Amino acid sequence: MAFNLNNMLGKAASKLGVSTDDLKSGIDSGNLQSIFKNMSPEDSAKIQEVINNPEAAKHILATPEAQELLKQIKK
Repeated sequence: MAFNLNNMLGKAASKLGVSTDDLKSGIDSGNLQSIFKNMSPEDSAKIQEVINNPEAAKHILATPEAQELLKQIKK
């Protein structure tokens, strides 16, 4: 099954309780606070921790899933 960025963004947006357009906009602008507002405080804190921890971010970005996502974004 081919990787589909829009499908993945749609699923992520649904889980976050935001629209796909809001998610894309937040990612593009770097303003993720609008995305975090609908998350539980615990989940928001976990994501903030990864964003603020370069080693954790490197670990996540090294996964095959993240590498595939990066390839799709660069197209």
